[in-house]
Amino acid sequence: MTSRLRLTAPAPGVSPALVEARDELTARTNDIINVLADRDDLLLHVVWNQPDDAPPAMFDPERAEVFINADRAFALGTHPDQIDPTTVEGRLAHPVLVGLCAHESGHARRPPWSAEELHRLAGSPAVAEVTTLLEELCVEALQLDKRPTSRRWLRASAQHVLEPSQALPTNLTPSQQRWLAARAALLVLGRVDVGVLDPTDVSAVTAAVGTEFGQQTLQQLQDLWCEALALAEGSLPDLVEIARRFVQVANLTEDPLAQQTAAALGLVCTAHAGDSDDDADSADAGVPGADLPSPAAGDEQTEQADSAQANPLLAAVAQAAHAVADDTAQQAAADLADLADQQAGRGPDQNLLKSRAQENAARHSAQNQAGKVFGGKGAGRTTSKSGPVRGWRAPNSQERIAANLLAARLRQARFRDRHITVVPSAVPPGRLLGRSAMLGEAQRSQGLPITAQPFRQRRTAHVDQPPLAVGIAVDVSGSMQHTADAMASASWVIAHAAAQIQGRSACAAWGSAVTAVTWPGRPPEQVPQLIANEGTEVLAQAIDALDGALNLATGRGARLLVIASDGDTDNADVRASTRKINRLVANRCGVLWLCLDGTATVLGKAVAVHATTPKDVALALGQAAVTALRQASA
Repeated sequence: MTSRLRLTAPAPGVSPALVEARDELTARTNDIINVLADRDDLLLHVVWNQPDDAPPAMFDPERAEVFINADRAFALGTHPDQIDPTTVEGRLAHPVLVGLCAHESGHARRPPWSAEELHRLAGSPAVAEVTTLLEELCVEALQLDKRPTSRRWLRASAQHVLEPSQALPTNLTPSQQRWLAARAALLVLGRVDVGVLDPTDVSAVTAAVGTEFGQQTLQQLQDLWCEALALAEGSLPDLVEIARRFVQVANLTEDPLAQQTAAALGLVCTAHAGDSDDDADSADAGVPGADLPSPAAGDEQTEQADSAQANPLLAAVAQAAHAVADDTAQQAAADLADLADQQAGRGPDQNLLKSRAQENAARHSAQNQAGKVFGGKGAGRTTSKSGPVRGWRAPNSQERIAANLLAARLRQARFRDRHITVVPSAVPPGRLLGRSAMLGEAQRSQGLPITAQPFRQRRTAHVDQPPLAVGIAVDVSGSMQHTADAMASASWVIAHAAAQIQGRSACAAWGSAVTAVTWPGRPPEQVPQLIANEGTEVLAQAIDALDGALNLATGRGARLLVIASDGDTDNADVRASTRKINRLVANRCGVLWLCLDGTATVLGKAVAVHATTPKDVALALGQAAVTALRQASA
């Protein structure tokens, strides 16, 4: 069960000056909460020293109180004096704080209902759980309807809903996995229909959830949560009825252990005080205290990472969290730079504005093209009498060996050791320093504030492995007929090698049109059988589709685009493709041009890779991908 946020007394060793600074921050944050909620009676508390499973924020409708978890809202080491959400600079610098306030403002706008009323109408824990998750979507939709400018702040805080924060069992039961998929569908994919997230943010999650439920069932579930978003405010009986149908369509069992497992995965929605534990009202009153992380925090992070690697759905959710966090940071940095120019009396850099507009247009074009090529297909595969994919075959031994060889090279480059730091602490465990202990005893005997920290603790922090995204564009024009088998083999090898290190890949064939061969998030079990007999090439559109589906230009970690072609295309496509290739390279996405016959014309700043056999492909691409991975973690 998720812990309730509550006020706590100051931890030992917290100076009065820090306590005062935290109180002043709480007062500043109170200045914005009622504005966001269009109310005048809300009271906000910023709280520290909360349990690891505590939610990012919480609204208590009975007391009209909002709680913000400082450990989630602010970066580690941020002093309260550095945070001022009442100014434009402060909101841009700390968008997560404003986003959590905006989310809780949405709760404050909705008519309250009690946990007892919910359970009476639901009749079962499963229906009550889904109703609560649907309510999370409804409050953000309402907040966006009343204040459309809240979108950037809600998007910033969504990373805490997406990011898995706790370890899970290595082997989940089918019931546990299904509950996890249902929770991800509502809290992650549902926010796309709300308007907080973009489809490209969650493409891997869409594929993973589609694999669990099947595309037809996923579409039925999406129709249900969209129906919930259209309900009038306060229609709890109608919301419960939609939740009941959701449980039936998703085939969710009344399994308390499965529900608890899914809730512990970090996909934790904002909690209501009315839904918290029974002794919530007995919270200790006091001034917010300091957060003293557990000495095992690093080990917990390692367990979380291992859990993500063991579960494709959890890995996809983690990737989405990182992508949203990176995008939020980039947008905030750009806006802060513009604001600094304006305050300094300088006009904005016109070249920078032009470049930014071009980049935004390129991203919008890529997202639209990805929707056309990969949208609505999930993790499926295609076979058509008229398209380039005419069938599928089992991979041979050479292809399997090549995939394992390439994966081994990628895994070696991707490995990062744990980071160990030594930090002072006022309390054990840890190595005791006699001099600091004597200083603390002297301060205590004289009635002075105790600043001594006699213990030294070793903290082991997990270092994130850089994720890998690989887009594969294969040319199926008539001039590539003699290399069709080699291209199909190479696409299978690359996709399976990436999947072995929890990377994502997608493959698109391009000729007269762009056709999806494999979708993001799931490598094909069999090798596609391609036929190259199409005419006018549209490489630029294929690059856009893969960029939009995998976030190649602006994503996190190592990003690669592999193009298999002879480069024989018309002049207009050459110019457009060259611009897009150079843009990806400028954004630190590696672009490799796979030359399968030795006579290819390589466009732009793509790097030529010569190979003919599956093993050659693995060796050549492995070295290029290794270089990209090392650059991503530099």
